[in-house]
Amino acid sequence: MANLAHRAGGHAGPGERTRHAFRRVRGYAASYLCSFAIVKTTYALVSIAVTLMSDPGGRHWGYSLSRSSGIRSGVMYPLLRRMLDEEWLADGWEDQQEAARDNRPPRRYYQLTSKGRAELSAILSRAAADRRFAGLLTRPEPGWATG
Repeated sequence: MANLAHRAGGHAGPGERTRHAFRRVRGYAASYLCSFAIVKTTYALVSIAVTLMSDPGGRHWGYSLSRSSGIRSGVMYPLLRRMLDEEWLADGWEDQQEAARDNRPPRRYYQLTSKGRAELSAILSRAAADRRFAGLLTRPEPGWATG
């Protein structure tokens, strides 16, 4: 425990090191327990799920995913990272020659895996029963005429 406390940054007396390490270990356990297995259904998650599931077999670019979902990049990219870690998404990079034609760096894309389609479908099913997400689940897709 003292060794763990030292690595966690505890430099006071033994009691302080133990408390600090416990918070550190407890914090690690809490972050581990907050994986998608027991995910909290948030507006950001549902919005990204709606956008990804609008084209489940397609490639989704980060910028267009942010624009379509209405979720800021600072919220979206950590969710995408967790989805990658849980193997809900696969990622890759755009062909460099294609990017060079448009005079820009290659873009990273995200694609749903079969596991991701199943998990996001379950999240959207739960969200459909929750009044908080009623407007989000019935919003028109980008490019649809509203008239």
